[in-house]
Amino acid sequence: MNTGTIISTIFGVILGFIAFIIGFWYLLRFILRIIAAKHVDGSYIYDKTDFQADGLTPIEKKLSKQDNHFGFNFDNTTLYYDVQFGSKRAFKYGVVRVHHKGSWYSTHPQNTEKKIIFQERKVGNSEPLSFTNLQSKNKSISIEWILEGSSIRVITHFSLFMNGILSIQEPDLKYSSVEENELNFIVFSIEFPDGLENTTTNNFNIPCIQFPVFFNDSPNRRVLCFKNRKFSPPSQQILPTSGPVTLFDENLNTIVISAMDQFVTHLTGLEGSDARVSHFKCGLNGEIKEIPESHQSHYILLFDNGINNSLYRLGDILRSYHRKSRRSMLMDSFTSQLGYWTDNGAQYYYKPLKNASMSETLITLDRYAEQMGIPISNYNLDSWWYRKDVKKWKRTLLGPIGRLIGGALYGGTIEWDTDPDMMNHSIIELKKQLNKPLNCHARWFSNNTIYKEMYPFIVEGNKSLCIEPEFWDMIMKQCKEYGIDNYEQDWMSTQFDSLSFLRNTVGNTKKWLISMGDAAKKYDRTIEYCMTTSGMFLSSIYVEPVSFIRTCDDYNPQWPRNWDYKFFVQTNILAHTVRACPFKDVFLSKTSGWFSRERQPELMALVSALSCGPVGLGDRINEFGVENIFKTCRKDGYLIKPDRPLTATDSMFVPHSKYFLATTYSDHDKLRWWYVVQSKLTVKQPRDLFFRLEDIGIEEQSSQFIAYNYFQNTIRQFSENYPIETMLRGQEYNYWVLAPVLTDGFALIGDLTKFVVMSFQIFDFVEWKENELHLTLKSIKGEPFHLLFYDVNRIKSVSINGKSLKQNSLNWIVDEERQKSIILHEFDSDSCKIVVKVQ
Repeated sequence: MNTGTIISTIFGVILGFIAFIIGFWYLLRFILRIIAAKHVDGSYIYDKTDFQADGLTPIEKKLSKQDNHFGFNFDNTTLYYDVQFGSKRAFKYGVVRVHHKGSWYSTHPQNTEKKIIFQERKVGNSEPLSFTNLQSKNKSISIEWILEGSSIRVITHFSLFMNGILSIQEPDLKYSSVEENELNFIVFSIEFPDGLENTTTNNFNIPCIQFPVFFNDSPNRRVLCFKNRKFSPPSQQILPTSGPVTLFDENLNTIVISAMDQFVTHLTGLEGSDARVSHFKCGLNGEIKEIPESHQSHYILLFDNGINNSLYRLGDILRSYHRKSRRSMLMDSFTSQLGYWTDNGAQYYYKPLKNASMSETLITLDRYAEQMGIPISNYNLDSWWYRKDVKKWKRTLLGPIGRLIGGALYGGTIEWDTDPDMMNHSIIELKKQLNKPLNCHARWFSNNTIYKEMYPFIVEGNKSLCIEPEFWDMIMKQCKEYGIDNYEQDWMSTQFDSLSFLRNTVGNTKKWLISMGDAAKKYDRTIEYCMTTSGMFLSSIYVEPVSFIRTCDDYNPQWPRNWDYKFFVQTNILAHTVRACPFKDVFLSKTSGWFSRERQPELMALVSALSCGPVGLGDRINEFGVENIFKTCRKDGYLIKPDRPLTATDSMFVPHSKYFLATTYSDHDKLRWWYVVQSKLTVKQPRDLFFRLEDIGIEEQSSQFIAYNYFQNTIRQFSENYPIETMLRGQEYNYWVLAPVLTDGFALIGDLTKFVVMSFQIFDFVEWKENELHLTLKSIKGEPFHLLFYDVNRIKSVSINGKSLKQNSLNWIVDEERQKSIILHEFDSDSCKIVVKVQ
């Protein structure tokens, strides 16, 4: 073989390898978009059987009205319990099932099941649980049972709450004192006064204690639940889940089912495999070995309307039960200021600058950001910063593969302290250099961790964990001493799946989370949850320092948006339920590079800003998208937020053929500004190209808005008679701001320098009265704002801090052709007052 042939062969092999990598990369994107995305999507998937012959008009079903003022009955003769909530709407044939010493016991035994024998019924106005700030009509029914052939007692309680009024507080918003009215729910409780041993079914997904168990005889056969998997992806089917399950019909009548405590060890699932929900069962998972004497399991059935609304109200009830107030969406630097992240998907994830350590990379980046005026206010140190049990040669060999599939290949924690192979500064030294808050990652502990010699770690396989308070006191004390402000607990679902003692003993998982939380509170630290199951989301209710929770899988700029974005805005509903800020994950704010480039950086910045959670940049030096960044925050890095996180609209969960819609809003006085992200996330073009008032949850059909397309800079009317029609291709999207019409077509659209154009953080006071719009804006000196008004012919005068502006001056630009005005100004103090008089 001559030299030319050898060179050609080598060249051909190299080209073939490159072609394989590129082909695999694009094939992976195809697999995610076409095949995998549906497994992290709980929204409606088009089914032609739900539509008339035109494939456009949903078949209207004649549904009976749901009566949220439910009726409840326990029959002393049949021993069934059932719930009625309207004509042809009932949960029937309720039973109790218990697994003990390898046998099943039931109030209605079948086949080889033994009998649970009725003993006594008591009725009263008391219940085995209480709520703070809740007023309602209460009734309690208690039934005592005994297991056949034994003296083992079982007591079930049915606590009925009608017409409830719950007083709650919003920590951030001006309308701080509000009430949730018409709360109607039942709490099902079960206890074993003397405890119960030998309960395991040896199958986690087959609960050992099943109560309540119902046959669903109602039109509420559609489902939204969240899987017992990392990041809690949404699902259209009831899969065994530790989170809330929402059953609803096409009119969005809802019943929400949820455990009320010890969330992670409880399950709601189906009896059988019917995805449309026939029998469903609730109870303690099947690996539980015994029930303690003091333990009571509580499940709530909440009868309501609207998916987002019902789950949020569930969260308020659970907080009332656990006596926990709502969290502030600005409770630490990471939820209130712009951050820089080094986790999977970031440019510096396990990849420092050439000839530099990771700590030197961050110091260099911080100095660059300060020189460029990019207000990075906090930093994330991902799993590269501490010592793990992976060998250095293996870490080098993993290289880009490890960065592609994530950090699992790097092993468990040996010591939660500086890894000298990655950092040549200690955390204390790095904190002094950066002088900014730090979020520091933590994962599972190795079976070889140094801590197991000092604390009572439980070791299973190659993983270990200590749930005792003294260990977590040490960790959080170390956080304070090192200057670590936020502790990121990652790989939470992995630890739950790998360590059986978290699953098979009531209270162990709760003890782990509370020990961590109590120690963080003691040392004034906050916590991020990552890779959580749905029950861990709910558990954050009683772990006060949890400030934010990741709500979608790891970011990659190449992933299709129906993989990460739809996941994100649906699981945000779960985060909003517990009032924890959802975190979209790191993102690239600029299109740059070739192989791994973000094609829609403005969308990533937009949805991060609308999330109410952290905004985490992951760009390489010299590649920051400054324009996108400053639309999320002020010049000092202070994040500008809506009133609640961006979530999928209820209309996305019932039959439709529309573009995907997600919304949030800003409220001022009695006025609401809506923010709508409209996306094409299906392979096929939707048949219905319109979106209407009801699609985004606006029930008042007389409502009138001015719709501003933020990125196209166009304005139009939006009302019942003027729906919005659009045509999107590929994975295109629109961002609409819906501004309420104040009078005869006149509207304030908001501050165009930010994505959230009417944020409560900038607009401190908004009042429309007698053809005058009074505004008080607050910010920092030097911060600009550009106020956009529609229908310039109506504006008679504008004044800022008592000084009148002239039309078509540098501060008041009029575009008569497009019927709009822009008021330009820069804060010279921390607030300014604007008066706009309208003819």
